Amino acid sequence: MYPMRVVTRLTGLSADTIRVWERRYDAVTPKRTEGNARRYSPEDVRRLNLLREATERGHAISEVARLSEPDLRRMLAETAPVDARGLADQGENLDSAASETLDSAERENLDTVAVEGLDTDGRGGPMGAGRDAGERVSAPDLGPSPLEDAVYGRFCAEYLDAIRRFEVRRGADMLSACALLLEPRAILFEVVQPTLAEVARRCGTGAMSVAHEHLVTVQLKGLVSQIARQLPRPAADAPRVLLATPAGHPADFGALVASFLAGARGFDAIYLGSDLAERDLDSGLALSEARLLILDVSRPAPAVDPAALAGSLARLARRAEVWLTGPAGHPVVRAARAVAGVSVFEGPAALDEALARAAR
Repeated sequence: MYPMRVVTRLTGLSADTIRVWERRYDAVTPKRTEGNARRYSPEDVRRLNLLREATERGHAISEVARLSEPDLRRMLAETAPVDARGLADQGENLDSAASETLDSAERENLDTVAVEGLDTDGRGGPMGAGRDAGERVSAPDLGPSPLEDAVYGRFCAEYLDAIRRFEVRRGADMLSACALLLEPRAILFEVVQPTLAEVARRCGTGAMSVAHEHLVTVQLKGLVSQIARQLPRPAADAPRVLLATPAGHPADFGALVASFLAGARGFDAIYLGSDLAERDLDSGLALSEARLLILDVSRPAPAVDPAALAGSLARLARRAEVWLTGPAGHPVVRAARAVAGVSVFEGPAALDEALARAAR
């Protein structure tokens, strides 16, 4: 939760304007401390930024203050696209506000997605040293890109351009602003997923390296963790779900995404991590009393015997319902389709739909 002095820096609005918008138009409803001081959530800050942008484009606050966030975004999208550099500037404002005004407790609420070991000059520190700001590294013609959306696609392209030139801090700043300004589900499906697809495409053509891919993965994992922390706490009686990757699958990004989706649908999501043996998963189910286990196999694992893992899934399915997420061509996914008690979902969108149905 953010105090007023931070919100004014993050939104560009004066404290008086924010108070008037609250009092007269119910634009946002901040929480109050025991001393009656206002405390604003990331959602409040996103909304204030949208309202500021709407008023700057000529809309009266009285007309837009009570619009839902999706309606505000739709209205703004009809008049001008999101400027990725503007989002990056918001990230720099976030860093500045944090460094100048926050105590240590408040800093924890303003964690930014960054790579350890870099300085904070906003342009990538040692990895960017000596490079001219206007320099561009040539890249081959890659053909059609998955970044088709004019709004989010431009943002993702700008982000990957920064990563391609190893402007690490700029990329981190852009993702940090993204987490603050955009709705979490939009971040996942309109930013994270298309960006990963584009990175895979570029790596396949040699336009990006394995180092680029690893850097993007580290930063996007941090982004998903950041938006997951913004989710409301599950209800006391929320159904529990365990999430992990099975033995032989060390890549955990898909499981982390699944954990976020479960939490966003109101489940008490318990993320166990990667490469868990059957006995550890079975123990986790027994101790937590979870009735649903979600395992992710999004990345290849050549050393894993699909038939053996399918047998493990069958045994786990005797204790709880088992859901498996992964691409259609994955050998474990193909083997799991024949296992009773195991449901297979090909990607986050299909999993999210199933979670929505289960939450009803």
